[in-house]
Amino acid sequence: MGRLSIPPLLLKRPIALLARISIAKNDISFSIPLAIRTARGRAASADARLTGVGYELRLLIDEAKRDLRLSLVNLRATTELKEVALRELAVAQRLAEAELRRFEAGNSDYFLLNVRERSLGEAQLRRWQAELNHQVALANYYGISMNQEVLWGQIPERTAQQ
Repeated sequence: MGRLSIPPLLLKRPIALLARISIAKNDISFSIPLAIRTARGRAASADARLTGVGYELRLLIDEAKRDLRLSLVNLRATTELKEVALRELAVAQRLAEAELRRFEAGNSDYFLLNVRERSLGEAQLRRWQAELNHQVALANYYGISMNQEVLWGQIPERTAQQ
């Protein structure tokens, strides 16, 4: 038997055409099933792309859940910090009032009164900073949770009271 070879002109044809050509030499014929392999390859490629899109979707869902959990944690933390700042402000006000009474009674000096008033001002500043941080956390939460009523300006009653 002789050696089978593909004529050079056939090698330059497109793969899809080459798959349909039968080669016969010395009473042996065979066909190259490249078209079937090409179709299977395309199907496998499409399946792989579909699987990849599924993984990307799962990643996006997991990231959204993580962002929502982090937003809730941040919201709770800023709520607690706001409450602490309000208590600190109340204590600073009471101390400043007490120091003013002591100063008016002559039991304190101007320096101590100034220290208490400065502490009161710093407590007020921390209270407003805590309120600002809480409002930013609330806005982030509404943005992440996609609460359409809040995002489009229809504020529910319970949110307006906070």
